Amino acid sequence: MANYVTRPACPKFPASRRPPTDYAIWYFPADDLFVDRVHTVSPRTLPNLTAMIDVLDYHRVGAQPVWGEHAWLDICTRLRRRLSDEHFQRFAHGMRMWASTASLQILNHIQDTPVGISQYETIRRHTSGMNPCLDVADATNLGPATPAEFNQPAVQKLRMHANNVSTATEN
Repeated sequence: MANYVTRPACPKFPASRRPPTDYAIWYFPADDLFVDRVHTVSPRTLPNLTAMIDVLDYHRVGAQPVWGEHAWLDICTRLRRRLSDEHFQRFAHGMRMWASTASLQILNHIQDTPVGISQYETIRRHTSGMNPCLDVADATNLGPATPAEFNQPAVQKLRMHANNVSTATEN
């Protein structure tokens, strides 16, 4: 699905840049459908979120694919080819955290009293989708951060600030 969006819309767009762009095109509707607009838990809530994790873990769609699962597999397949193992795993970890902390956000939505700002920031740090976006953007640059650079406290602090800015502009 996603690959077919950037190709006709931007035929001269470099093929190497399509997987990250397609990821962004896939991510925002999936996030809205599975996380941000979920104010009640349904029988589809867990299958939707676990399907996204299973594509990352097993590199296949499930027996009964959910919305966007085939496109997600296609994007992950192309990112696996494009990124080093280290960089794909950074991205995959961010997406696993997105799907996992979505449950915390859903719980927050259905409570009578919202959580405090500290808990909200923790939830949004992972459900904003900023971490996987940063990982894909970093890895598609000419000189992606090495493990030593990535794990520097200053780099992690910068990622936290990027998440805060993203969260502030989304809400």
